[in-house]
Amino acid sequence: MAELCNAKFAEKGGLDVRIDHRSYERQGVELLPTVHEGATVRAMEKKGIRTEKGEFNRWIRATNAVIRDIKKKIALLFDWIAEAKAELAKPQHPTLFLC
Repeated sequence: MAELCNAKFAEKGGLDVRIDHRSYERQGVELLPTVHEGATVRAMEKKGIRTEKGEFNRWIRATNAVIRDIKKKIALLFDWIAEAKAELAKPQHPTLFLC
């Protein structure tokens, strides 16, 4: 089924989405997976009735957003550190102070 959907995505051109039925762990994705809600829970949530599974999945999505944000900040810090090291590695001209 995933192959058929992915073929349709490619056919439409320019759609950068793919379906992958592997678990996040098998894909190497370091995020928390949501739990399957099922048709009954989805129908209740659609009507505005909050469910335990729905609440749990909202918490997971919020937590994953925090994880993504932290990872972006860490990447920016590593970039900044590399730039700082490169700047410090440049030859420095001695500064003379005359009194």
